[in-house]
Amino acid sequence: MVGYPTSEQSSSKDLASAHSSRRSCKHRIYFLYFELPYLLASSEFKLPPLALPQNPLLMRCRQVPYGILIAISILICVFLNDYVSRRGLQSRCYFIILFLLPNISGAFGLAFLSADNKAGRLICYYLTGPYNAAFVMILSLQVANTSGHSKKVVTNACLFLGYCTGNIAGPFFYKNNQSPRYELGIWSMIVSHLIEVVVILTLRLLLSRENKRRDKIQGVGESEGEDAKAERERERDRTAFSDMTDRENLNFRYIY
Repeated sequence: MVGYPTSEQSSSKDLASAHSSRRSCKHRIYFLYFELPYLLASSEFKLPPLALPQNPLLMRCRQVPYGILIAISILICVFLNDYVSRRGLQSRCYFIILFLLPNISGAFGLAFLSADNKAGRLICYYLTGPYNAAFVMILSLQVANTSGHSKKVVTNACLFLGYCTGNIAGPFFYKNNQSPRYELGIWSMIVSHLIEVVVILTLRLLLSRENKRRDKIQGVGESEGEDAKAERERERDRTAFSDMTDRENLNFRYIY
């Protein structure tokens, strides 16, 4: 999302200096956000048999409500976020966590319910479906917070590299000798999502502070005059479609 500019050169230098002092920290946070959740959490897409009868037709029938739940979750998440954002609220990280909660609950259910409780374990498996809505929101968050063509390409590559690595590594957490409870695999999913919640909240805090810092440096506030506002509008329009990264574009504001 594009924010407001300033015409003062000294403000630009101050902001550039502040960015360089925090660059290494931001790089670490972005790695955690784009890589770690996928490396750990993608094992849920490789969920093992849930101690249910393994008739092939029944297995496919059980996936029908799971797919419907995923589709409904994505639509609800997208429309709710759009509804809230139209009112000027930053809500994406909160919606990510909101749609992570059913998955975390389902994972705990799979960890603690007995293997004989087939209906309960099936319901817990269905509860992992809304994670796909959180994943869609994560993709939108990454796209919205990355500016500049080259940086977008590299960031997308890093994100899907982490995602594919998680999908490859995930099945190895489910050991045949732990069937049918698969303690290692289920607990890896629980831990990964708890880490993801911490990473998302940390990212939200950092992005919020960064936006406020830019506003302060650029003098955005109610006390400014009409001429300053008009100048920022012109500068914002000038840089809106430029090939500048979000670090270089002083008018850029992060979405969280």
